[in-house]
Amino acid sequence: MRYFDFRDNTFEKIDSNLSTGGALLKGIVYINGIKHYIKFGTFNSLFGFYGYEPIVEYINCKIGKLLGINVLEVEICETVIKLDGKTYNTYVSLTRDFVGDLKSISIEKLYDTIKLNNESVLDMIKRLGLQREVYKEFVYDYIICNMDRHGRNTELLIDKSGNIKLAPFFDNSLTPLITKSETAMLNFSKYYDDSKVNNFIGTLNLRDNIDLIDTDIEINDINIDKNTLFDIVTNVSDVFMNYAVWLYNSRIKSLKEIGNKHIIFR
Repeated sequence: MRYFDFRDNTFEKIDSNLSTGGALLKGIVYINGIKHYIKFGTFNSLFGFYGYEPIVEYINCKIGKLLGINVLEVEICETVIKLDGKTYNTYVSLTRDFVGDLKSISIEKLYDTIKLNNESVLDMIKRLGLQREVYKEFVYDYIICNMDRHGRNTELLIDKSGNIKLAPFFDNSLTPLITKSETAMLNFSKYYDDSKVNNFIGTLNLRDNIDLIDTDIEINDINIDKNTLFDIVTNVSDVFMNYAVWLYNSRIKSLKEIGNKHIIFR
């Protein structure tokens, strides 16, 4: 695990939308001249950094890679930061800029720009021939219980010839691993499929989006264990680790029980 000293860096502080309050810090750093995005866990001046957001980004990246899904590579790092006159040691998630020489556009902006009369977002995606990757996004979000796939959390990349493709799936941390208390985790509190989420594509429901998949996609059949997820991460409670493993495995089982014939486990 890499270590960075960010005591001389300044990061944006955003109020958390969680009931626990606090603030989230994020920003841009350049490592060997390459642009990276950095995110910290939830912070307040009384308890310091206490949120698991960087860890959830990291393990959800691992889940995506194991499933064979195009997720953004996330590195978990240790860092020291100076904030409000105090010094803290904490985990951060680090992601490399994926745009490079390409152009990027959010799915929301693209839809507003090129949609046809009465065309849904999903119909536009089918017209562009991108439905297979979006269907994999539906599956991925179902498994991790992603509640925040809004119109700016899916991006497309366009090359100089005008070819378009989906960017790697990013910003994958707002899940029950963040929103549930450890008391709820201890009781293996499930995620209810009738819950509404902040989706832009398809429906406002993770389960209903699975029913929209009408083209064959292949997903790796996996079984999760603690050693796989938390290989280099320490300072995480057993309650959190046990719940994470249970949640992912139960969601994969539930996905299979739905029985959509177009989702092929290999």
